[in-house]
Amino acid sequence: MDIDEQCQLCRGAPETINHAFFACPFSGAIWSRLLQWLNINRSNMEWTDELKWAETWCKGRSSKAEVYKIVLAAAVYYVWQERNNRLFQKRSKGVDGVLRQIAQEEDGCKKIFTRIGPVLCPTLGNFDEL
Repeated sequence: MDIDEQCQLCRGAPETINHAFFACPFSGAIWSRLLQWLNINRSNMEWTDELKWAETWCKGRSSKAEVYKIVLAAAVYYVWQERNNRLFQKRSKGVDGVLRQIAQEEDGCKKIFTRIGPVLCPTLGNFDEL
């Protein structure tokens, strides 16, 4: 059995955890747009650095910290789902399609953002801006 070690999202590098979620041009574009939407002005980081940043800046249960953690989890989940769709079903949504999925998640992010975003996090962008 041959194992394809190339990234299923860009086909341009070996698939590692860092590449798949942050360094890949596909996932990097998603994460950049999400950071922009969250009004976090910094570049994408590698996986371990992203987690260290989250541990440092998103401690506690402030609304911004909670929203960041939810967005990070949603990004990882939907990027992995997109990877699996490309690998096993030969289907692709593209960057905008994955961002729409994150923004429109009925039972998750959208309800939380809609409720707490305007009240507790007025600096957050609008879902329509994704």
